[in-house]
Amino acid sequence: MEKLTYNVARFFLYIPTIAIPIVFFKITNEYIYASIGLAIWLCLNYYVIQSNYVTKLVKINIVLVILALVVIRQKEFLLMVLLIVDGILGECVRRSLFQFHDKHQNFFILSGMLSVGMIFLNIKISMCFLLFVFLLFVWCIFSRRNERKQQNLILPNNSPNYKLNKWGLLFAVIHNLHYYCFAFLIPILAYIYKIPILAGAFVAINWVLFLIKDRINVFFLRKYSQDTIIVVSYIILSVIYLLLYLFGENLNVIEIGAVLLFQGGVSGLAEEFWKLEDMNNVTTQKGWKIAGIIGAVISVILGVNNTNWQMYFMLPAIFTGLLSIIYIGNNLWKK
Repeated sequence: MEKLTYNVARFFLYIPTIAIPIVFFKITNEYIYASIGLAIWLCLNYYVIQSNYVTKLVKINIVLVILALVVIRQKEFLLMVLLIVDGILGECVRRSLFQFHDKHQNFFILSGMLSVGMIFLNIKISMCFLLFVFLLFVWCIFSRRNERKQQNLILPNNSPNYKLNKWGLLFAVIHNLHYYCFAFLIPILAYIYKIPILAGAFVAINWVLFLIKDRINVFFLRKYSQDTIIVVSYIILSVIYLLLYLFGENLNVIEIGAVLLFQGGVSGLAEEFWKLEDMNNVTTQKGWKIAGIIGAVISVILGVNNTNWQMYFMLPAIFTGLLSIIYIGNNLWKK
């Protein structure tokens, strides 16, 4: 039963990240509110869920669900509350049952992403499913409250003797910042192209190559150095974002899907910088989280009086181009 619950948590892992911006967009039909939805979720995901007060967090969420069921009458708002609560509890479950981590995790992640479009086909059925998931997660957390060991998904170097890689910190910050400048927009593209059922599919397409980035990286390492792979990846990303900014409105749905697929794979190769020396430490992890929220806030600012979705790719084009220059400059400085 615990392994089933863990797999449900994996299935649910990115559903709030995708669905919450969609709910905001469906209610308001404005990009700015979709980006606000993502910013709110990132704050919850990075700082509330990662706290060690899991039992109190669960109790608060139980009260929140009961109040929502009694007070809220608009289905979209109730759906959003259930998405947030299940997302919080799902992350707690995933951290608690980390021993069930296996090679099939990508299947559950992608399946969860693909399911998002169906959530909005029948909101009542979706809310029933979310309530079932809520009860499953609550049962799992309380049944393990005496043996749970809280752990982060990424275990950074907590040693006081580690040497901070300042260039690496800058790299991590700009990388996560650039992604969240447009991340909320990926599922919204399905609504722009008037095929909302593909909202989750757009994100899954964007992630499918990213999730196997290590295998792709090993393939290219046969001929190229890790430094070359990272620099070229950022140059390619900058070109992709620039083309989306200039010509995105002329792409059909198949072409935009192909671009998202390619961008995800290249972004995964660029993110191999985490494997470099002195990168995985507490300070860099904190910078990564803060940068994600700042990126989401930037997308909110860009959304003020903006109806042009291509605009969200202008800054990522600049940021990734800057990253390639920084990386080259840092390597030349070391030599």
